Amino acid sequence: MLYQIIPVTLRHRDRIVKTFALIDSGSSASLLSQETQDLLNVEGSLKPLTLSWRNGDLQEEPDSEEVSIENMDAKGILLKLDGIRTVSKMNLPTQSVDARELKRHYQHLAGIDLESYEGTPTLLLGLPHAHLTYGKNTRVGHPGEPMSTETHLSWVVMGGKGGASQGKLLTIFEANEEVAEMQRLIRSYFSTEEFGGYAGRVERGTACIEGRVNYIPRFLVINENKPNPKPRLVFDEGPRL
Repeated sequence: MLYQIIPVTLRHRDRIVKTFALIDSGSSASLLSQETQDLLNVEGSLKPLTLSWRNGDLQEEPDSEEVSIENMDAKGILLKLDGIRTVSKMNLPTQSVDARELKRHYQHLAGIDLESYEGTPTLLLGLPHAHLTYGKNTRVGHPGEPMSTETHLSWVVMGGKGGASQGKLLTIFEANEEVAEMQRLIRSYFSTEEFGGYAGRVERGTACIEGRVNYIPRFLVINENKPNPKPRLVFDEGPRL
């Protein structure tokens, strides 16, 4: 399966970096790796960020910045990329494309300006930059064959078979503070340092009986009768241990 990955040339003032961008129309944020940020020597305003991946993983980015950079195409035309959020790591798939072989094998791809490449994206373009990544022209073949779309950045090929090594499950969302705090709370209580079993010790000054060590059982419950059951953290103060 080929992801929507394209070679890009990023610029900030006198710094130019050639890298790769992943187009993810399901992402609510556009991201740039801090490594590429350093190469561009670009700074922005500090805006801590919590990312929620499609597989449920949370990624805390307390040092995330919002930066503005430019993309330079083959003709030297510059397109501004504002509102990019920087992140410490981006576990995105590495992909290779043999443009000559694709155009030879699939007639509907012949004649398009498609570049061969092999690399890993350090830029992710989500919904904030959909005005640059939507398809102006499309080439589609038979079901199961790769297709190609012309965006404002370049032609991009997608679908078909092979080409990429899977990173994390794609599609990223900015988690709101309420969801992020609940996830942090659950992770804290069930970490090896904090949890230590199915009962938590109640320290003095928290309604415990003098001279005794008190414990409150805690565990997750799921209501399977609901259409989309979510785990709930329960503190059972009823039983006597």
